[in-house]
Amino acid sequence: MKHTTKRPFDVYAPGTKDTPPKFLATVEVEVENRFGEEFLTLESRERIEAIRIRHIGLMSGEAIKAMRKRLHISQKQLTTLLQCGEKSLSRWENGHGYPTGVVNTLLRLLDENFLAPASLEAVQGPRPTRPWIEQVQSLPQQRKKPLRYREDCSSSQQEVRSVKVELYEILCCP
Repeated sequence: MKHTTKRPFDVYAPGTKDTPPKFLATVEVEVENRFGEEFLTLESRERIEAIRIRHIGLMSGEAIKAMRKRLHISQKQLTTLLQCGEKSLSRWENGHGYPTGVVNTLLRLLDENFLAPASLEAVQGPRPTRPWIEQVQSLPQQRKKPLRYREDCSSSQQEVRSVKVELYEILCCP
């Protein structure tokens, strides 16, 4: 005779006083028939953990590895850019922990194309003696090129791109 049965179980993100709980997924639980206790299956625990990590904004190991491959950078190069340990990155990529704080934020910025690896490389090393904005403001007017906008972008994307274009043109195109 079977001592357990399986049944669906809904998982919700907690609500606040202003918002109701948010449905996230349905997983399977095992119910012990004699006492009515419910246990998560291994697959359900893994699914809930993946949902929790995504819900709070952490990058999973699979996502970090996929991003690194997409950017064509090695683990060594990424640890240099993030200024973190090689063992930490290896643990994250293998699913034995998650990046937190600033490192997770930098990874998300890289993954979502708000930040390029070259930008992180550019700010490593000693700081310039004068802040870059003063250097830009002191350039002769003829070196300052007009901004370019793309028609298919939102205004916030245009602003970010225009700053990138302006900085590139000022610093790299005399």
